[in-house]
Amino acid sequence: MWIYQDDLENGIDGLPKIPKSTQASARKNGALEYLKIGRHIVYKKEWIDNFLKSNTRNSNVHSVQINNQEDAHAS
Repeated sequence: MWIYQDDLENGIDGLPKIPKSTQASARKNGALEYLKIGRHIVYKKEWIDNFLKSNTRNSNVHSVQINNQEDAHAS
């Protein structure tokens, strides 16, 4: 199943919304695989999953860092 650029911008199949400008930048940098069919840019879900895994932070690590900073400021 192909996921079209517009569908990804609107969020489809439980994927987060990814703006076209972010998609274009990721394609240009080679971070997001794609295929161009005529004038349409399409992705496989596994390509998007790989992009998201390599470009998202673990929210638990982020919250620990925030808590540590708050503790330091309280001292």
